[in-house]
Amino acid sequence: MPFNPPFRTKFYKGDLIYGLNPERTRYINGTKAFEDARVPINEYGYPPTVIDYYLIPAELDQIKCFVKKNIDTNNENKLAKIHDMESKYNYTKNDEYKKYKDNFFNHLKHDEKYISVTESLEYNRTIMGRKCKGGLSWVSIGNNELIKNIHVHFILDGIDMESVTNKHNMNKYYNSMTGKELRWIFRHRTNHKIAEKVQFWKNNNPTFPPWNGPESFIWINYARHLQKKNEEKEEEERYDGLSRLFHLL
Repeated sequence: MPFNPPFRTKFYKGDLIYGLNPERTRYINGTKAFEDARVPINEYGYPPTVIDYYLIPAELDQIKCFVKKNIDTNNENKLAKIHDMESKYNYTKNDEYKKYKDNFFNHLKHDEKYISVTESLEYNRTIMGRKCKGGLSWVSIGNNELIKNIHVHFILDGIDMESVTNKHNMNKYYNSMTGKELRWIFRHRTNHKIAEKVQFWKNNNPTFPPWNGPESFIWINYARHLQKKNEEKEEEERYDGLSRLFHLL
């Protein structure tokens, strides 16, 4: 029961790690509980450890365009980026990867919001955000044998929670993929499948969700914001319904 004890105390093959990139790297390289995640990207018999490695059409197109544009470059930074892109692309030929990727995409295709992730070639924050949230949805509420025992490990280290929840402060945390992912989990926190599949970590140890800890007041304010937003939406829908009714009359 990852939201509550007994916690999931280690990373297992197939699990996915979410959180800020520097902290994910630190946990993978330096925390014993994550030693099974220490596999090179070219370990072809191993499924992805982070959602980043599940490449969507927009990312594949971006890789193709970047490599083509910089094929003759001598710039060290661009060469390093090309090498990283090629490594990720070559990893997609892994049969184990294909098995998980096909399962992931099948889940996305059955959701009207996430299906665009599998089709669009436009690389932008909206598509990338849907990919990341779609990954959470897939692991948490997907219903098939392949992902039955897969969990999400969400690392909280380094995250400014107040910035994540405060829409009026449009900063790097609110706009980051990590912020989008955390808010998605919060909005769906009452779904028992999600509560059972997402394990939070802080200071190298499994822990409770951030809204159940010392910073819970921050999330209470965000919950009020969501409630107000829902009430405004309901009022708008009621008004639209009445307008259509009077139009018919």
